[in-house]
Amino acid sequence: MRNRLSSLRATCTTSVRIVLVTAAMTMSAAAANAAQLFQLQASNIQVDPGSILFSNNQVSGFLSLSDSVAAGGLFGIPQIQGFSFNFGGITVTLPETQLPGSDLTAFGQVSANGQSISLLDLRFDLASTIPSCSFICAGQIEIGTFDNSNFVAIDDIDTVTLSFLQFDAALTRVPEPLTLSIFAAGLAGAVVSRRRKTIKG
Repeated sequence: MRNRLSSLRATCTTSVRIVLVTAAMTMSAAAANAAQLFQLQASNIQVDPGSILFSNNQVSGFLSLSDSVAAGGLFGIPQIQGFSFNFGGITVTLPETQLPGSDLTAFGQVSANGQSISLLDLRFDLASTIPSCSFICAGQIEIGTFDNSNFVAIDDIDTVTLSFLQFDAALTRVPEPLTLSIFAAGLAGAVVSRRRKTIKG
């Protein structure tokens, strides 16, 4: 009976160790493939009077870059993993700019310290089939160029209902959460603890 219990304990301990190590490896792989997240900070926002298509005068959002883009590195559309920008209550996302009838151009550079986007020329024109852009939704985010960042929305062919805003843009790096590293450390500690108990047994 004692031999059976020892054998069962060893089997369970080995299984737990395998699960923990596998989880740690999976999380490490996820961390290696994690994207760099940059938050949009808009200042000097100016909204034209009569811009009734906007529900507010706020501009916000984020842009996600592949980790393959190093500090000081250049990037284009292939390295952009996603973005979501909110212009006066109208949201523009990367998938929407890739639909038929939409258009997207983008070129940029990460700052030398990797903490911001030092250069960006991102321009988009959304298809009229998108509900929030029944006629025209177009704009650009400019950083380190000679152009202004802006967004325009028009919902009729005579451009009677036109909403326009412009702003100064900055994209700053969002610090990676400590949760992943703490949890990974906890997994490693659990593996060591289980191994020591097995040796003592």
